[in-house]
Amino acid sequence: MRSIWSGYLSFGTILVPIRSYAASGNLHISFHQVHKEDCGRVRYKKVCEKDGEELKPEDITKAYIVGENVSNLQMKN
Repeated sequence: MRSIWSGYLSFGTILVPIRSYAASGNLHISFHQVHKEDCGRVRYKKVCEKDGEELKPEDITKAYIVGENVSNLQMKN
């Protein structure tokens, strides 16, 4: 990894080499497909996990998790 800055820190006659590297976090937001009626997660077979009903594409919307509570889903308009 390449440093974005390099230099020295001086304490009298002592020189300490310093290198600075870029740091970044994961900024990716992942969405889940959910049933419009009750916000149940939709799996590969497009089945609502809450009521077991197979869904049509118009019954599916996307949502994201807020906080640590999985049941607290925010609907995307």
